[in-house]
Amino acid sequence: MVKDAAKLNIRTKIISNVWGFDENLIKLAGEAGNERIYGMAPFAFWGEDVPGMKAAMEAAKKSAPDAKYTVRYIQGWTAMMVMWEGLKRADKAGQLNGPGLKAALETLENFDTGGLTAPISFTPNDHRPNTALRIFRMSNNKLVPQMDLFITITRENRFLGW
Repeated sequence: MVKDAAKLNIRTKIISNVWGFDENLIKLAGEAGNERIYGMAPFAFWGEDVPGMKAAMEAAKKSAPDAKYTVRYIQGWTAMMVMWEGLKRADKAGQLNGPGLKAALETLENFDTGGLTAPISFTPNDHRPNTALRIFRMSNNKLVPQMDLFITITRENRFLGW
């Protein structure tokens, strides 16, 4: 679609959600994606200068030093950071089981991932980890942030379940 839009000189900007916007997009879209594709990024990209990146990169390089890593690794790393914290809390409460893990995760409030994501919170009624992300655009075959900070929407009940 992106390459066809470029061939037809269609100047429409294309916005991708988190699942379509990663380092592979650069390969797939090629030059046609430059200045045309914007995307949502709730996770830091591999190698970004944030405090939490160091541990993720060290672990990755230790287990597979020649592998090519992307934001999807950071996404998985962050998910396991949250899971590990939940397991520790469930164990401390003597409830190391499914319901205990759920209850423990629901106590997370502004859990710090070291900048890999915005702080993460869960409640018994709201399991959205956060409501923040950054906007990037593809430029010169790179994903370029459009702002330094996360943009955040409020946690409104009307958005639950979407």
